[in-house]
Amino acid sequence: MLIAVGYVQMNVIRAQKYTEAKEKGYEFSNYIHPSVDMHENIVIGDNNIILEHVSIQPYVKLGNSNFIWSNVVVAHGSRLGNTNWLTSGVVISGDVTIKSNCFLGVNATIGHNITLENENFIGANTLITKSTKEKEVFVSRDGEKFRLDSQRFMEFSGV
Repeated sequence: MLIAVGYVQMNVIRAQKYTEAKEKGYEFSNYIHPSVDMHENIVIGDNNIILEHVSIQPYVKLGNSNFIWSNVVVAHGSRLGNTNWLTSGVVISGDVTIKSNCFLGVNATIGHNITLENENFIGANTLITKSTKEKEVFVSRDGEKFRLDSQRFMEFSGV
């Protein structure tokens, strides 16, 4: 079986459905797209969905029921707990621990040797450079409009 429930309620529903099915004796598989680059020495649980062009480097440990969208990098020695949701373009640097039920938005970046506690929400394009506490939310500001128009900016930049 493969439980493919979204990240609603910080992934709690997917975790509940997984636990219910496990208690009833169901066995689980993983879906790993053929383009995924998985290095040696990886430990992976069950009920994980890993989409195209993901790179999982050596000594990574993945728990159960994680959803990893396209073009994600999970660097060496990192550990993902259970029922996390990583959207497209997320970069997890080396030796990072992401506990359980976290959501990481498009292009979020987690710095080296950081721990994300349970139920963290990391917004799109957000850089995390320090370990977090449980149930914290980090959202980056929108890009700011530059004072020059695009043609003047290109001239000013020498491009």
